Amino acid sequence: NKKRLSTLGRLGFRPVEGEHWLFWNYMGIPMLGRIHTGLNANTHVFSPEVIRYTLNGYFGIKQEMTRLGLGKFGCPTNLNSGIHAIFLAFQMCEHIN
Repeated sequence: NKKRLSTLGRLGFRPVEGEHWLFWNYMGIPMLGRIHTGLNANTHVFSPEVIRYTLNGYFGIKQEMTRLGLGKFGCPTNLNSGIHAIFLAFQMCEHIN
C-alpha cells in the first residue's frame, strides 16, 4: 500500500542484484519515478488487466468456498503478496504444483 511504498529506501532497504519489483497499487504511481531511479530500475506496475484477473479469481474462489460452506470471509483491505504471486504464476507458467 501507499504507506509501505513511502518507506522504501529507508534503513538500507535495497534490492539484490537482478531483482525485479512488481507493484499492483496504483496509489504508488506518483512515487514510482523516485523508486525507479533511486532504488530499483527494474520496477514495474501490473497492468489493469492483470489486476482485474487477480481480483476476479480471488473473489470467485471466496464465493465458491462460501457456497460450499467452508466459512464466511471478510472483505480484505488489500490482497497480500502471496495471492498476487499465485495468480501471476497462473498467467505465466505452463505448470504449477
